[in-house]
Amino acid sequence: MTAIRFLVHIVGPSFSVHTRPNSTDSVRILSYGEELLITNEVKIANTGSDGECRLLELIDDEPRQVRELGEVKLRRGPWPGGSRLLPGSFEADERREAARQEAHKIEDEQKRLKALRQVEQDYGPRFTSRTTATFRR
Repeated sequence: MTAIRFLVHIVGPSFSVHTRPNSTDSVRILSYGEELLITNEVKIANTGSDGECRLLELIDDEPRQVRELGEVKLRRGPWPGGSRLLPGSFEADERREAARQEAHKIEDEQKRLKALRQVEQDYGPRFTSRTTATFRR
């Protein structure tokens, strides 16, 4: 068997994966920004009775992830950098607001504007409303 060893990172709110074969406590729930090392052991743990490893099939097929999972949940490679907070989450909103408040304390107008632009770049635009329900067709 060819050795498998590569990283994936989670881009959806959460994703569950078996990490060890033949184990009842091997399910790991990963959150946005977390990484998982895919190995032969992970492949075996996620192989179905049909002999197929759906996890490996999904990794490089984003349209299939959307069809089967409702959204893209994982991508190949290490986390690309930047915030590991899920955009639009309460935690991200709180940190964004705290960063904005700190930026507004800067007296020099040019430095304040630069700090506010940095907040926008780091956290994106502020959400004006929030829906906690998910609608799918």
